[in-house]
Amino acid sequence: MKNKLTIITALLAVMFSMTGVASAFNLEIVGGGNPIVLQPGQSITNLGLNGTLILPEDNGASFALTSGVTSCNTGGCSTADVTVTTVATFGPVTYPTYSQANAVTSISMSASPTSKNNTNFVIFVQAGPSGGNSGESGLSTRTVKLFIPPANISGMKFDDINNNGIKDPGEPGLANWLITLKNGTNAVIGTMNTLGDGSYIYSNLPADTYTVSETLKPGWAQTYPAVPGTWTVVLAGVDQTGKDFGNHIPLANISGMKFNDTNGNGIKDPGEQGLANWVITLKNGTNAVVGTMNTLGDGSYIFSNLPPDTYTISETLQAGWTQTYPAVPGTWTVVLAGVDQTGKDFGNTQQVLKQGKVTGWGLLGPKTKPEKKFQIFAFYPTSQSGAQGTVEVIDYNKSLTIKSINITSVTTSLGSPKTGTITGYATVNGAGSYSFTVNVVDAADPGAGADTFSISLPGYLSGYLNSGTLSMGDIQVVK
Repeated sequence: MKNKLTIITALLAVMFSMTGVASAFNLEIVGGGNPIVLQPGQSITNLGLNGTLILPEDNGASFALTSGVTSCNTGGCSTADVTVTTVATFGPVTYPTYSQANAVTSISMSASPTSKNNTNFVIFVQAGPSGGNSGESGLSTRTVKLFIPPANISGMKFDDINNNGIKDPGEPGLANWLITLKNGTNAVIGTMNTLGDGSYIYSNLPADTYTVSETLKPGWAQTYPAVPGTWTVVLAGVDQTGKDFGNHIPLANISGMKFNDTNGNGIKDPGEQGLANWVITLKNGTNAVVGTMNTLGDGSYIFSNLPPDTYTISETLQAGWTQTYPAVPGTWTVVLAGVDQTGKDFGNTQQVLKQGKVTGWGLLGPKTKPEKKFQIFAFYPTSQSGAQGTVEVIDYNKSLTIKSINITSVTTSLGSPKTGTITGYATVNGAGSYSFTVNVVDAADPGAGADTFSISLPGYLSGYLNSGTLSMGDIQVVK
């Protein structure tokens, strides 16, 4: 017996010299040597402690428990991310072994760990003297591994119709908008288009700090989120939702003036008045009419609250007027992108009809096989009243010859282009007396390919009308 006590005392002396603590019994957290794997915000509770005593005289003694975290193994980690709590004492113990259930009340991983995934934390539980006869103590360590599961980032792209930066009821999602995801090193790791309902989701992402952004489309302004208009998302195993983007189409106006270009120079000069009740038409990029309006009393017009698009604005000419502005084709093409467009004016000069003179000849149809041939010489003589002259038309297709027998009027307008109208009566193939009207346009000299000619005899059969552009010949409209 004496020899046995001597050996035990010697062992205690060696252990004390090596550790500085008289570790005279073994202490173990129940569960074996495998790491305890915890996710952020997760805990494991009520673990047991096992102890094996060396000295029988500690039978019935109690030992004070202390606990903590000694280290972690990745850069940027913090031992504060793990918390260990125990009961106050281990015991009263029974010799030679003693187990105490629920001695370790909890091991918790903080909800927002600063550590990287798979970080290892070393925890300890130590039992020290607290009424024990020998001053025995025990120490147990265990590894706790941080596991951050993959998670998702999702959101919605919506049309912020009222421009208030909030997704209100009834505001629809927007499909086919590009959403980009960057990781903590600012590298692009994903792009996707929003779905039909405007939603998007990036799935199974590892823990990291991400940036989510959208690609704006022309004519749209972002209303949500706040500047800089991106989302910074710290992902740590928990899905992040509601990373929405709101956009609004800035509406804009198109306006202009309809004016009386009295001098016909294509410029709105001082003193030239606006013209009321002229029809202005607006078409969108698909050539569909989206609005018509009459100019106001001062000649102005405005199409308001228009979304971005390419628009065409035109006027409806009134009889007796010639357009002088804008240039041919006499319409405005406006690319609207959230900024008001003004000055889309239309200038017109009134055609002053006078007694004048129209002369000329020409062919309609192919030169080698013309469809019609005409000759005009109509005027008001200076020495007597009443119009005079002749009009003769040969229609080769219908075998008709039309000859004037009486000219009743010759009126001309010297605008740009010059125009003339001749009225009277004529025979057809030498018979009858039919009222006719001839309209000509003197667009260029020579007139081939530019001047036009038309003749109508409403009383002949069911009505006769023929017109066309000269393939040969020339028309002269003279004051």
